[in-house]
Amino acid sequence: MIPRDQYGAEHKKPQDNRIYGSSEIRKGLPTRSIAPSFFSPSKTPCNTPPWGTTEAVDLFTGKPVWDVPLGTLVPGRQTGSINLGGPMITAGGLVFTSAGMDLYLHAFDIETAKRFGSISCRRVARLLR
Repeated sequence: MIPRDQYGAEHKKPQDNRIYGSSEIRKGLPTRSIAPSFFSPSKTPCNTPPWGTTEAVDLFTGKPVWDVPLGTLVPGRQTGSINLGGPMITAGGLVFTSAGMDLYLHAFDIETAKRFGSISCRRVARLLR
């Protein structure tokens, strides 16, 4: 727990693994809590990959249809990464997501999980200017 008025300065300090944690303000309390994520010294999660996936579920049966690693924390490997957010799905059956920490927008076929492609989110931002 960190007093609210000290949080900004504390957050800017060089930290150990706390930079990878999440924090929250609790309404009515004068403190802010930090819940660290568990990362190894190589800055990857302590559990085995995949570290994040995108999964399609049949809404009628509740059963998984497909599950693929999304993003990577190790360049050149399909490790998956921590995901923050969900996909967008088109009427034409495309699944778009940029929830991984790899800064890419990925496109999948909704039926087969075939990856149609990925584009750098930085490149998308430049195209939209």
